[in-house]
Amino acid sequence: MRWIEPKNLNAGAPTSSITVHLDRLAQEVIREGWKAVPRYDGPYPLLRVFDPAVPDFGESITLVHGTTSDIWWYRSSTGEDLAPHTKPIYAAQQITRILTPYVAAVLAAQTHRRETTGEQRPLPRPHS
Repeated sequence: MRWIEPKNLNAGAPTSSITVHLDRLAQEVIREGWKAVPRYDGPYPLLRVFDPAVPDFGESITLVHGTTSDIWWYRSSTGEDLAPHTKPIYAAQQITRILTPYVAAVLAAQTHRRETTGEQRPLPRPHS
C-alpha cells in the first residue's frame, strides 16, 4: 500500500462516470447489509459505508486510476485498493472484511456498558 496524493485521486475521469461506479458499489454494500450514503458534492466523489447501529464509524470509498488507463480501482479511506471497478461485488466483500471486526467490537462494548450500568440502548440518530 502506498500513499496517493489526494489531488491525483480522480484525475482524468468525469465525475459522472465515477459516480456510476460508486452507485454500483452502493447497491452491493447494501446487499451485504451496510448503509451507503453518496457524498458527491465535494471535490472528489465518495461513497460513505457504515453500519446504521454504529453510524460514526465507516469507510469512505472513492475510485482511482489503476495501472492501466481502462481499469479503475475502488479505494478505501485507508488507501487500500479493494477491487477493480469491474468487480463491485468483490469490493463490497472487502469492505465487509474491513468493517465487521470494528463494528462487532463497538457493539460488544456498547452491550457490555449497558449490562454493567443499566443504561438503556439509545435510539438511532437519523442520517441523511
